[in-house]
Amino acid sequence: MKKISIAPFTIREYSLIEHLESRYSIHSLISPKGIGLENQDISILKNESKKGYRFTNSIESGIKGADIVIISEVSKKDFSLYQFAIAALTYAVELGKEIYCFLDLNNADTQLDDIVRDCEMSNAKCHFYSGSIHISEKLLGNLELYKFNVPVLYVHEMVPNCDGYYVFLKLALQFRNAGKRVLAISEDKYNSLFGLTYANLDSRSYLSEQVFHLNRLVYNLYKDSYPNIILIRLSNPILKYDDKNFFDCGLMAYAMAQAVPGDGSVYCSLSGSPGRDFWDGLSDSISAKFGYPILAVHISNCIMDPSSNDAGCVVHLPSDVDQVSIPMYQSRSCKFYRLKNQDEFEDAFRMINDEFFNLPYGVI
Repeated sequence: MKKISIAPFTIREYSLIEHLESRYSIHSLISPKGIGLENQDISILKNESKKGYRFTNSIESGIKGADIVIISEVSKKDFSLYQFAIAALTYAVELGKEIYCFLDLNNADTQLDDIVRDCEMSNAKCHFYSGSIHISEKLLGNLELYKFNVPVLYVHEMVPNCDGYYVFLKLALQFRNAGKRVLAISEDKYNSLFGLTYANLDSRSYLSEQVFHLNRLVYNLYKDSYPNIILIRLSNPILKYDDKNFFDCGLMAYAMAQAVPGDGSVYCSLSGSPGRDFWDGLSDSISAKFGYPILAVHISNCIMDPSSNDAGCVVHLPSDVDQVSIPMYQSRSCKFYRLKNQDEFEDAFRMINDEFFNLPYGVI
């Protein structure tokens, strides 16, 4: 099994670990000291129980023994972390490593351009994942909506960073393990590591045209892959959270629901139970607005950060504090789970699988 290192390792890469470890041996998770100290367990990023993987602060020792090096997606605006990523990429090229690089090649960085040229001239095997499938800005022919003859499952979040990408990955790979051909689409670059689809679902067209753009994009992927199920994760929440956290007020979710009608969704929620009336009302609202029910609600260990002025900023409750019993959440129309718990995930997946694929005897 090949040994893999990730540099820099941040909270954005946290969801990858569980899914990478079945294919690779995790050699090192390399971060500057501002993210994690040497030998500190990575669980501090999300206040969870210990994961058994520890931070490494040294680029050299972290990369030297690895077979594959993942260079994480880092914005150039985050100058210090971006320079850390560039230093790791430079060293991996010098050692001739196999490299999976998620830095943006279109950011007009001459330093990165020089490294790319060095990579082409060295023994390093560099794979750059900077491009995505984009929505075409030209609609040719008659405007029509193509139909999908397979179940469509959505993954949504109450606010960003409520474990949505983790749940999306886990569902996609579990469907695949169950023998299903899954077309899994999201705006996450790391999909490329798992053979899933990385697509830019944004369009600058009018909302009415955007529906047709989205329909064409997904339909082209659908007809090429013949899936048993379509799984879609949207980056924006399905609804605004409050008067401070508007996000896009659910416009993308509505456009996608018209373009690719759903059959159900998994809703990733903040911790804390607002009460049965809230969940029943939310479930009814989503069914009415988007045309599909909430099949399962994932309860994360996140809460909104009351001290932050940044919209959508969350903090993670410690695992020994966030132990509210799942039955406290139950409502008429929603089933609640902690999908990071393997037993609860298997229960939820069995329910979703039965909903879509295991029809009861006698149904025609």
